[in-house]
Amino acid sequence: MGTEKNRMLALLDGLQNGNYWVGMNMDDILKSIEPAQALRKLDGNSNCIWQLVNHIIYWRCTVVLRLQGVKDPLPYPDFSLPGNKSAASWKQTMNELQQSYKTLRAAIHDFPENRFMEIVPAQEYPFYELIHGVIQHDGYHLGQIVLLSKYAH
Repeated sequence: MGTEKNRMLALLDGLQNGNYWVGMNMDDILKSIEPAQALRKLDGNSNCIWQLVNHIIYWRCTVVLRLQGVKDPLPYPDFSLPGNKSAASWKQTMNELQQSYKTLRAAIHDFPENRFMEIVPAQEYPFYELIHGVIQHDGYHLGQIVLLSKYAH
C-alpha cells in the first residue's frame, strides 16, 4: 500500500464506495434512501439523514479549505436542509456528496506528506489528525445514517 497518504486515501475510498472494514459504505447505504425517508427525524430535536449528509459535505469542504490554508468558515450553515425537498433536490445532494468526496480525495492526494505534522492554521492539531478526523467523522455519521434509515422505513 505504500505511504501513509495512500493508506488514508484507501480508508476514504473504502468508506465512500468500497469495502470499508465495517462492511458498508456511504454509496451503498444512501442509494436506497428516498427523500421522504431522508427527512424523517426521531424527534423534533434530532437531525435527519438529509441534514447528516449535508453535515458530511460541509465538513469535507471545510477540511479541503484548511488543507489549502483557508481559515474562514463556509458561507452557509452546517446541518442545513434545502428549501426544495424534492426527489431532484435529494439527487442533487447525492451529487454534492460525490463531488465533496472527489474534492477531498484530490486535496489529500495533493497535500505534501512532509507537512502532515504541521499545525492547521488557527487550530491546535496537525494536518495528520485533520485528515484522519474527517474520515472518522464520516464513519461516525454513516453509523447514524444506518440507524436512522432503519427507523425511517
